[in-house]
Amino acid sequence: MARYVSEAHARLLLYLQVVVLQWLFVVYVWIGIRRSGTSIRALIDGAPGNCRRSFRHLIEAIAGLAVWLAIGAGLTAVLQPTAGQLRGLQTMLPKSALETTAWIGLAISTRYCVEIIYRGYLLQQLRSLTRSTLGAIVLQAKINGMAHVSLPLERLYR
Repeated sequence: MARYVSEAHARLLLYLQVVVLQWLFVVYVWIGIRRSGTSIRALIDGAPGNCRRSFRHLIEAIAGLAVWLAIGAGLTAVLQPTAGQLRGLQTMLPKSALETTAWIGLAISTRYCVEIIYRGYLLQQLRSLTRSTLGAIVLQAKINGMAHVSLPLERLYR
């Protein structure tokens, strides 16, 4: 029982650390863009919202989820993770109502922070640097991917 409590606390601490770090990055971006008169909203999408745009975003999200699930299924088929590797991954997933609530908060927070940091600020900076939208997208995707690769992968292989 003591081990479960320590694992639960470790998961909650991990979720909290990720949320705090993400929002510290957002504050850093906000401080930087504030000097130029740019708003956070302008980084993400400066266009006014309406029902048609909201519906389009919903359709894009559903299509993105379908692509994400297809890629995940394809990678699983190709990589064929072992039961031990899957158990390692499952140690990071929530196991109680409190952890699930924290996990949902983490997921929502991540959604907004990634839009602001990677797809807003970083993409604009890379577009200015490369003078190419495609080049900026490729670099931004690589940087985002490297941030994910830097996660503690040894946890996955216990």
